[in-house]
Amino acid sequence: MAWIRTVPDDDWAGDDGLSDLYGRVVDAYSAGTMVRGLEIILKGRDPRDAWAFVERVCGVCTTVHALASVRAVEDALGIVIPPNAELVR
Repeated sequence: MAWIRTVPDDDWAGDDGLSDLYGRVVDAYSAGTMVRGLEIILKGRDPRDAWAFVERVCGVCTTVHALASVRAVEDALGIVIPPNAELVR
C-alpha cells in the first residue's frame, strides 16, 4: 500500500527529516511491488511495438503508459523528434 507523508503548514522547514532548511527535498524513497510481467512479454519483440502492449496495463492511464514507452524507445535509439511532433503529443 502506498503512503504519503504530510507535514503541517506551520511546521518549521527541515523538521520533517525529508527537506533542508530551505524546503528542498533532500531525501525521498519510492518502492513498488506489483509485478505485471511486461518485461517478459516484451522480450524478443520489436521495441517499436512496445507502446501497443504497455498501454493495456491499466485501464485508466493508457495514454501515459504508451507515451512513456514511445519516449523510452526514442531515447534508447537516439531518435530526435521534430518540434511539431512534440507539440502534437
